[in-house]
Amino acid sequence: MTEGMTEVEIAKRTKAVLFYAVKCGERLGCPGLDPEAIYKHWEGRVAALEAAEKTNANEKEKEKERERLRTENIDLRDANRKFQIDCDSLRVQNCDLHDATERLTREAKAAWRVRPPCDCERLRAVNKKLRNACRSALSRFSYLEAKAIPSSTTKHVLRKAIAEAESGSQADEAR
Repeated sequence: MTEGMTEVEIAKRTKAVLFYAVKCGERLGCPGLDPEAIYKHWEGRVAALEAAEKTNANEKEKEKERERLRTENIDLRDANRKFQIDCDSLRVQNCDLHDATERLTREAKAAWRVRPPCDCERLRAVNKKLRNACRSALSRFSYLEAKAIPSSTTKHVLRKAIAEAESGSQADEAR
């Protein structure tokens, strides 16, 4: 009969049954039991059980919240690790781009100094290659800058290389 009932429901039913039994006993002439005392005792028992049930529900809710926060914290740590790995990778790429830009700048300057003016086609090709590499590096740099990786040196080198490439291009056109 009490299957599926909570302790609170059982206590309420017991309180009602006992109270009724004591009242019936008084009517039938069986004095000695105080119905008010029995009622108060079971009322206190019901209140205690209800409070315990509420506390238990609150604890379960708090534990669920703690578990959700733990999971969220783990996810944030994983995302942070991935972001750090991406940042490290971008720093390496930034250094590689910086080195490539410097190398191309040296090649272009060397080609410009060594080759006679009649070798304009080669110079134009090197200049075009340098401009394309600088633009590519600058776009990569913009991506890095968006990721908030400090690289003011790279920015300065790229702008300088582009300016040199453009001045070389204008000199080619003048010839």
